[in-house]
Amino acid sequence: MDFTTKSDILVFYVNAIDSKSDDGSQIRGCSVHYLFWGDGTQLAPTSEPDITKPIGMMRGKSWIDYGLRNKIRIAPALYEGTFQMGVGSDGKPTL
Repeated sequence: MDFTTKSDILVFYVNAIDSKSDDGSQIRGCSVHYLFWGDGTQLAPTSEPDITKPIGMMRGKSWIDYGLRNKIRIAPALYEGTFQMGVGSDGKPTL
């Protein structure tokens, strides 16, 4: 069963990493920070008088192949993201 979907995203930060960890294994990829962007998405400030409730927008973060950094040339900018649903080792859904 394929749980793949495409969505417009606002990419606002990308960091390519090519280094070695403390144990000598290679770390190579890109960290991408984004917001889902669609009909009605606004970057307007939000207000909530109850301080126990959240305000603002929560960002998404993804780890992608190092080679995909060539496709992300400008940030912040709108891109089309392809997302796949799965199940993590803890049994919880992952995106």
